[in-house]
Amino acid sequence: MLGLYEAAHLRVHGEDILDEALAFTTTHLKSMVEQLDYPLSLQVNTALYRSIRKGLERLEARWWKNLDFSSKSPFVRDRVVETYLWIVSACFEPQYSYGKIIQTKLLALITVIDDIYDAYVTHEELELFKEAIERWDDNGIDKLPEYMKPCYQVVLDVYKEIEERENQERSYCVHYAKEAFEQKRGHVASAIECHMKQYGVSEEQAYNEFHYQIENAWMDINQECLKPIAILMLLLNRVFNLSRVLDAVYKEGDGCR
Repeated sequence: MLGLYEAAHLRVHGEDILDEALAFTTTHLKSMVEQLDYPLSLQVNTALYRSIRKGLERLEARWWKNLDFSSKSPFVRDRVVETYLWIVSACFEPQYSYGKIIQTKLLALITVIDDIYDAYVTHEELELFKEAIERWDDNGIDKLPEYMKPCYQVVLDVYKEIEERENQERSYCVHYAKEAFEQKRGHVASAIECHMKQYGVSEEQAYNEFHYQIENAWMDINQECLKPIAILMLLLNRVFNLSRVLDAVYKEGDGCR
């Protein structure tokens, strides 16, 4: 029954038999798990919490430690391990080692900037930071408050590292990455809050709708994986692995339940 439960998670749209199989096995596994012996009981509980299909295949902090944000900007969260988990889970293959390092650094910097915006910055200081980012050179650093200077300098250093590594054929990557950093950031309502307001539903109804959409998205991924094309599959694997990370990180807590 556990095998059928796991297999049913590979279902795609329109496979009513597998839909019924998933509902049937979920109900019966939940009802019998308390009577099972160890280690089967642990295996069933683990599967009910997260199926193999949604599980991660694999779960450079020195750079972060050397930046010393803990003393320079103590209000900044230390989430470098979490950011690395996101990246390494999506691109765990060894040939992507350079990409993993760069993406982890960029994601960590986004966290720093997010914390500066949320916990510390005034409107006037925000304008100064935006102007410095738009200039994108060392000359803008002197006009920034002291607590912003380390972050701004690290942004310049990381992108300089990327530019030195990439050749002329891939210089466009740096251009688009810089453009992304220069976009305006604002506080927005959560997807749940937007859905509640737009459709006039309760929080519980909004959560149920999002869980329904998530299950549909998993079936979309399964559908595409059944007809792989070489280049497309490289992209699909990233989407698939990031979906696994989302399930692992947000299944409980941090905005989801």
